[in-house]
Amino acid sequence: MAPSVIQMVRQRVYQIAAGYEDCNDADFLRVDAALRLALGKDHRFGASQSMVSRFENDILGNANFGE
Repeated sequence: MAPSVIQMVRQRVYQIAAGYEDCNDADFLRVDAALRLALGKDHRFGASQSMVSRFENDILGNANFGE
């Protein structure tokens, strides 16, 4: 099952708060027990690096900053 939008936002925020500013570490962190617990994933994995990157690019790519 694919992660929900809320889970992907949480994963990205928690990664940044933990000092992982880039999406590159998402593949490593998606199996981390503490992150999965924070996301409410229990035994399932978090989003992969490619999913987090696409999500972030979709959001930031559609934003009209300063326009």
